[in-house]
Amino acid sequence: MQISSFWQRAVYFFIIPFCFCLSKMHDLEAAITAYAQLSSLTSQVPPTKGIALIRMETIDALFNLSLSANKQSLVIKEDGFYFVVANAQVGSIDETTTGYVDIWLVVNNKSVPNSNSRMTVDVPTSSGLLVTQSILALKAGDHFGIGYSASGPSLGIVFSQPPNEPAIPSMIFTMIKM
Repeated sequence: MQISSFWQRAVYFFIIPFCFCLSKMHDLEAAITAYAQLSSLTSQVPPTKGIALIRMETIDALFNLSLSANKQSLVIKEDGFYFVVANAQVGSIDETTTGYVDIWLVVNNKSVPNSNSRMTVDVPTSSGLLVTQSILALKAGDHFGIGYSASGPSLGIVFSQPPNEPAIPSMIFTMIKM
C-alpha cells in the first residue's frame, strides 16, 4: 500500500504538473513570433552632439525582425507588444577619463520617455553594466534603437576579450514579441 500511495502522490504532485508545464512551454514557443539577440564586439564612443545610436553588428539570433543597413536599429515587421532589454558595458576608452554614460530606448528617432539609465565612471580603469528595459507597443515599419551619450570624449561602451573566456560585448540587446 505504501508504494501505491507513493506513486499516486508522485503522479498528482510531480508528473501531472510537469506535463502541464511542458504543454504550456509549447504554447509559449508558438506564441513568440519575433525575437532578436544582438551584440557589439566593438568599443563605441558617442559624438558630442545629436542623438547617437549604438551599433549592434553581431546577430546572435534574429527572427521576423530586420537589422537596418547601418546596424543601429531594428525594423519591426509585426504590430505588437515587445519586451526589450539593453545591457551596455560602460567605461573609459582611454582609461583616464571619468564622468557618466547614459543609455535609453529610441523609436523612430524619438526618445522613449522614462527609459534612460545612467552610470558614473569614477575609476577610469574599470567598467560596469548599465541596463535599460521596457515593454513597448510597436507597429510594423517602426525603427527601434538604443540611444547613448557621455559626459566626456573618451567615455562610452567598451568591448573586452578576457583570456580563455567568452568575450564581454560592449552591448547585449534582447527583444521578444509577446
